[in-house]
Amino acid sequence: MLGPFAAAAHAATTQAVVSLTFDDGDEDQYTNAFPVLQQHGLHGTFYIITGFVGDNSGNMTLSQLHSLYNAGNEIGGHTVLHPDLAEVSASEATREICDGRSTLLKWGFPVTDFAYPYADINSTLTGIAQHCGFNSARGLGQLETPYGCQKCAPAESIPSATPYDLNAPGAVTDQWTLSDLESVVTQAESSGGWVPITFHNICNNDCDPYSVSPSLFSSFIQWLSTQPVSVKTVRQVVGGSVHPAVSAPQVSPAASGANGVVNPSLETVSQYASRVPYCWTHISTGTNTTSFTETSKAHTGSVAETMTVSSYSSGQARLITTQDLGQCAPAAVSGNHYSASAWYHGTVPTQFAFWYRDTIGGWHYWTASPHFPASSGWTRATWTTPAAPTGATALSFGLQISAVGTLTLDDYSLVGSGISPASPAASLTSPSHGGTLYLIVGIVAVVFLAIVIFWLLRVRARRRRPMPSGPPRGSARPSPSSASAYQPVPPPPATGYWAPQSPPLPPPRPYGPPPHRPTADPGAGYPPPSRPPANTRGAPSPPVSGPPWSPYPPDRQSRPYPPDRQDRRDRRWTDESD
Repeated sequence: MLGPFAAAAHAATTQAVVSLTFDDGDEDQYTNAFPVLQQHGLHGTFYIITGFVGDNSGNMTLSQLHSLYNAGNEIGGHTVLHPDLAEVSASEATREICDGRSTLLKWGFPVTDFAYPYADINSTLTGIAQHCGFNSARGLGQLETPYGCQKCAPAESIPSATPYDLNAPGAVTDQWTLSDLESVVTQAESSGGWVPITFHNICNNDCDPYSVSPSLFSSFIQWLSTQPVSVKTVRQVVGGSVHPAVSAPQVSPAASGANGVVNPSLETVSQYASRVPYCWTHISTGTNTTSFTETSKAHTGSVAETMTVSSYSSGQARLITTQDLGQCAPAAVSGNHYSASAWYHGTVPTQFAFWYRDTIGGWHYWTASPHFPASSGWTRATWTTPAAPTGATALSFGLQISAVGTLTLDDYSLVGSGISPASPAASLTSPSHGGTLYLIVGIVAVVFLAIVIFWLLRVRARRRRPMPSGPPRGSARPSPSSASAYQPVPPPPATGYWAPQSPPLPPPRPYGPPPHRPTADPGAGYPPPSRPPANTRGAPSPPVSGPPWSPYPPDRQSRPYPPDRQDRRDRRWTDESD
């Protein structure tokens, strides 16, 4: 039973058309499929994930894409990062579809056709594909194959009644045999219509569930070249002109000082992944056994996330912000510095790991912080990044561990400062001690500051001077004639401010001596015998046998303090000599 689809296809065309389509831009498509197509004079449509081109090992480079196109193959769109478009917001889906096409246009490819990642389609997505300038968008699984949709139509009509939801068989997997591939073509030959066949990896040893071996692919292409069918690219079947690029709404960086992390306390759970925090990703690399669990023992709120590594040989276990085009990833400014923090406790050391997104949407590993020690109680790890790389448009980060143990995480933060610190620094804050232990990387700056402070203290110490002896401040001043009057004060050594002076000192000031000395009285032994009495105005001063005494430094002798500042002067000097 072929149903109404077969009748429609037969009415539209009596000759079967086969399109060989290749999803994701895997490099083995270039190395193992492209030479076979050239050998038999056939062409295919390659749907490319633009964010993976030339970046991820295993994906084609830009020069390889140009080689495919120059040989007569079609380059189609397959988003920037290959998310399930039905599980992201409409704005994010628009960025994925439109930005991917815009990049391919900038690279010189006349892009007209699109393929949905995971073939997850809804009416919103078909509208976005059309809005972004594509002439068609292919799904999967709507046509009959030996492994699915047994009562579906054998072929799509030409032209398609639903160009933004093109019908196609399910993708070829490692279960398919040569006879399975042939049956998809032969059933279309009997009914007419169009069959887009979708391949992913062309590799040996079942490198992926969605793969076929190079020998199987070569045998199928050799058989297909002998059949009474027409092999065309999707663009040759659909037709249409090349539309201009369409801009998608972009996400601006968070305001200075604001936390750019979405769902920072991990409270919101993703509706599409069980027990995975919204806008966060569980990652385990290398050879290890890792599990992620939600725990109610949170730092704040009601939940936190625990990573457990039960066996370890290599790699890392990570909880990082989702790497996307703006729905989750914090937007960044190239050249800015960012302060990352998170609360944790665990049995093993941990560190921050950072990635950045480039101008075409691809993600690259960037840097990592120093390690923070294991902690039995909630501890805040903080680290300031170097300047964001040139061309960086967003950041992804999180804490990771590389040993057997557990780590519980909560309350992430990423704040852009826009300021260039002298050197990156990391810190730990433990509420049990109420303080912060700074692990300063800029040791040179600290040593330099200490030297400057030490030098200033030495200079200040050398400028100090002792005060003349006298009664305690506030005590009754003895009269000049009493027996307890001050005794003569010998002149200090001739150093510093006390150096011998020439010419001799001027007469005493008209407002009297310093407060700690009584009025001059020769009978009480003041001034010192070594200093002659004051001369009358105009009389020459006799020679002085010893160094003169002065209560003022050399730079103050010609500028005595006025009476209302006398106590202020003595207080300042007294403080310096304490």
